[in-house]
Amino acid sequence: MSLTEFPIERKGFGRAVFCFGVLVTVYFLTSLGVASLLRFPLFGAGVLGLFAIAFVFAGWQFLHFGRNAVRRLRLLTGVVELDKDDRFHQRLANIVEELCAAAGEKRPLECAVLPSCASNAFVAEDLGLKPLVVISEGMLSHLSRPELLAVVAKLVAEIRTGIALNRTLACGLFAFSQKRFLHWASRGLQLFAPRCLHLQSDALGAELCRDPMSLASALYEIAHRWRGETRFGAGCEALFVMDPAVRSLEEKNSLWAELRASHPPLKKRLDALLKRVRLELDARCPKAQAVTWFVHDANGVWQGPLDLAGFSRLDGVLAGSWVASCNTLQVKRLGEDVTLAQAWRAKEGGGTSSLEKSTLESPVFRQPMLQTSYEKAPFYFCPFSEGCLVAESKLVSVVRRYQKAATSRSARMAAFAQQAGPAPGVKLRQGGYEGFSWPRCPVSCRKLERRFYKSGLAVEVDASPKQGLLWIGREEMTLLGCVFRERRSL
Repeated sequence: MSLTEFPIERKGFGRAVFCFGVLVTVYFLTSLGVASLLRFPLFGAGVLGLFAIAFVFAGWQFLHFGRNAVRRLRLLTGVVELDKDDRFHQRLANIVEELCAAAGEKRPLECAVLPSCASNAFVAEDLGLKPLVVISEGMLSHLSRPELLAVVAKLVAEIRTGIALNRTLACGLFAFSQKRFLHWASRGLQLFAPRCLHLQSDALGAELCRDPMSLASALYEIAHRWRGETRFGAGCEALFVMDPAVRSLEEKNSLWAELRASHPPLKKRLDALLKRVRLELDARCPKAQAVTWFVHDANGVWQGPLDLAGFSRLDGVLAGSWVASCNTLQVKRLGEDVTLAQAWRAKEGGGTSSLEKSTLESPVFRQPMLQTSYEKAPFYFCPFSEGCLVAESKLVSVVRRYQKAATSRSARMAAFAQQAGPAPGVKLRQGGYEGFSWPRCPVSCRKLERRFYKSGLAVEVDASPKQGLLWIGREEMTLLGCVFRERRSL
């Protein structure tokens, strides 16, 4: 997708100055309290002396921690430099370079990656004015290029508007410490960069990449995966695209949530982005009442309106592509639209047509799955999502026979899944959103429960405990295969 130049005005130092003023005030009031206890004269020169002391201490803390915030954040999160031989890392470097040119950012941005299967990203900038953009390895693997570009566009927008500087300073003054009371102090300073600014950066990011649909899709994907809880983010949650921890407070709109939560509700963020999508598509809808669709292709561009013949001729359409009917403008996956799903299957042909069609529908796309068996273990395959439905008791037998070529990238992610997995007790977000379907058990029709396959192993599956079934995505199945080949067990 080609980017249109969308320069964003550089601003945001006013909040940083105000943050320094608050710090001076805190030191001054503290010194007044100490002086009153010591019966120090609090008139004239005495007050000026206390104010000078407060100003010096506040200035030292502000400059010392403010200038070294990015370096300390690197050490805290354990980020590593980009690997020139990794094509995923080079794709990230190219995206950042493109977006900097489009946004009018002349300073070179430093790029780094988080060596973890978690899906998250953050941006930081300190008084040294050296911005740092960090993407996790899990996000590089799970997101498509348009989705990754949309997330980076949001981060670049935060740099240009000064949001990244304000948040980094607020976190850097107190949060990079193990003391809980300092984290509370940091959260108080973060009120000068409130969570509603994420909505602003979402909008600017969508305008910069001209693709609000990809940003909405990426946010939904990140929200329902492991985001790095217990591995990184303690005290600096506001810097991340999504809070690394799953908190119920984040989804509330109360005053307490505004004061304590670091991010706005996911529904609010998706509503704002999808509203932009519907406005764009509504302006392009034909006046005639013909049955037509818009299709979001692999390049992040809405094609259409198209009839079935036009859809059959369209290239760059995937099973998981987003589509919208001109009648309702409701956004959903291609596999969830019965008419388009049949046309796509006829167009793509039958690479898996030799398999027997089952009576069970895919948990994601509500289309019939294909059935086979590995070592007498029933195995159901969805040709749209390439996901697998298996009995949990038969998973090892299926993985042993599952033929999927493992790339060097898969082996690397499998190593991260074992070495830098989640701590015991970490929970994943459950639920769904209008248009963003949630997997349902094809037997009981109940929503599947998202969890880790095993404690300490960062491989996510959707489970139906009562039916004893597991729904496993294509990437997760490949990771389990890599782990099995290394351990000879699961």
